[in-house]
Amino acid sequence: MKLPSLGHSFKNSELLARALTHPSARTAPGTSGDNQQLEFLGDAILQASLSDLLIATHPASSEGELTAMRASLANRHTLAELARELKLALFLRVGADAAR
Repeated sequence: MKLPSLGHSFKNSELLARALTHPSARTAPGTSGDNQQLEFLGDAILQASLSDLLIATHPASSEGELTAMRASLANRHTLAELARELKLALFLRVGADAAR
C-alpha cells in the first residue's frame, strides 16, 4: 500500500491500516484493532529520533534547551499541521461520531 503524499510504500498493509484506524472506528466492519499501541510506540520513537537529531545539531545546548526544542517540534499543533500538509486525513479511518 502506498500513501502518495508520503512517497513511501508500506510492506505490511494490515499494519498500515491499523496505524490509520482511530479507536472510534474499531467496531466498524472490516477493522481489526486501532492505533493506540502504535501511537504509544510512535511517540517514543519520535521522542528518541528528535533527541538524537537535536543533540547532533545543537551539541552545545543544555538538557533544558534540548527539551524545550524537542517540545516545540513534537507538540499537537506542529504534528497536526504536518498531518494536514501530508493530507493524512484522506487515509484515516474514524467512526461516525469522531468524523464530525
